[in-house]
Amino acid sequence: MDIEAQKSKQNKRYLPHTLAIRIGAVNLYRRTSNLGLVLRRYHISKGVFLEGDVSRG
Repeated sequence: MDIEAQKSKQNKRYLPHTLAIRIGAVNLYRRTSNLGLVLRRYHISKGVFLEGDVSRG
């Protein structure tokens, strides 16, 4: 692994989406039904949020 890749993994801005974060995002969405709020608050993309949604069809 090169030095740049190591620095990016040690960067404070790099935070993987843990299960607790995903559960919190889903609970907030269920309470508010406001997808924009959830995406902004948890700093996640729409694709990440919806990737586990099996009810889409």
